Amino acid sequence: MLSAGFGENFMFVMQPHPSHRTSRRLKTVRLCAGRALLGLTAMGIFLSAAPAQAVSGTWIGTSNELWSGPSNWSSSPSVPGVSDTATFDSAGISRPTLVVDGAPAIGSMIINNSAGSYFIGTGSGDVLGLSAGGSISMGSTVGAPQQIGANVNLGTTNGAEAFTFSNSSTLSGAALFFFRIISSGTLTGVKTLTVTGDGNTEIHGGIINGAGSVAVNKTGAGMLSFLPGTTLVFQNLTASDGTINVNAALASGAGTAVVTVTNAAGGAATTLNFGSVSQTLASLTIGAGAKVTFSSGLVGPGGGGESFASPKGALVPEPSTSGLLILGALGALRRRRPV
Repeated sequence: MLSAGFGENFMFVMQPHPSHRTSRRLKTVRLCAGRALLGLTAMGIFLSAAPAQAVSGTWIGTSNELWSGPSNWSSSPSVPGVSDTATFDSAGISRPTLVVDGAPAIGSMIINNSAGSYFIGTGSGDVLGLSAGGSISMGSTVGAPQQIGANVNLGTTNGAEAFTFSNSSTLSGAALFFFRIISSGTLTGVKTLTVTGDGNTEIHGGIINGAGSVAVNKTGAGMLSFLPGTTLVFQNLTASDGTINVNAALASGAGTAVVTVTNAAGGAATTLNFGSVSQTLASLTIGAGAKVTFSSGLVGPGGGGESFASPKGALVPEPSTSGLLILGALGALRRRRPV
């Protein structure tokens, strides 16, 4: 506003034209709108650049057989990650064979299809990691064998961790198979693997220590079998329920395996069956109600097998020359040759 004095009684005032004020207001509105648009645009760029978060998902196999393909999972565009659950049910059974590419790590795997078999992992380069507390489990309604063809790495960090393989199905033929190596990989610390459930689990590839060590616990009424040719380079095997068939040398025959068999569940006797392979053990502990059987592989009385159990204090038969069990510090057990 401009003013000029013309004596005491006169004042001349110049006001800005109304259109000028309107113009300024429009410029201000346009400037604010422009800044808001720039902010929203920048936010949009940021959001679009943010990676998709891993979430739990179900295999549907829409596009191909690759684990890493987002469209193959119900969680698309995400693939199950290190703290997530990967589920295999009837939704993806039309594409039952998977290539486990990219060495994924998950929290757990649930196999719960009522019909049909999955084969998860097809080559020696397929690797599946389990994070601490991770599990691979089969539901009670699964009616066909399920096969893990990938190597399984126990753990994603160094230190002591626990893992579980569980088969709850007792239906005919519904076993859980592992065809490659289970190990601690490059991680240190004790990795404890509990195999449990009322169903049967078979290890065909092997269990090895890796940079750390692996301890195996057998619980549940089902059967755990180590098949001939399996590589078993771990030190501790503890069985408290069910049946364990060992058809390969523990600790690769190095004499460092510590084996403990008890009947903690209190039901049918926990039974450890050594097949027709020589075993050298650091120690063998047999609790009350447990049973250990050593088979010579020869046809003879009792099917060619001999057994001893606690707490009867029975004599321990000397196996034939086709198999040998070398016992460690077992002061309570005596050995004799069969008649």
